Amino acid sequence: MSRSGHRPGCGRTAAQRIDRPSRTTLTGDGVTWELDLAKTPDLAERVASLNRKSVVVEGTLKMVKGTDIRTRWIVIVERIRAAESP
Repeated sequence: MSRSGHRPGCGRTAAQRIDRPSRTTLTGDGVTWELDLAKTPDLAERVASLNRKSVVVEGTLKMVKGTDIRTRWIVIVERIRAAESP
């Protein structure tokens, strides 16, 4: 996620929870990002296969003020892949 200015957690595992195809989250270092796959529906199957694996996500990060969750970080996903092992 170099576009966001956030340096990925090198060597850390990001746990991914798939609640339903429209609500996919990625959590690492105490931060949770929602992955918006609406523009890339072909990635839904790939995302399911990456559950609980370290991943590299490329896309655009946006912040949305929420109600249940005060600040939501949403990545509009362009690409996602498994991270290389260290």
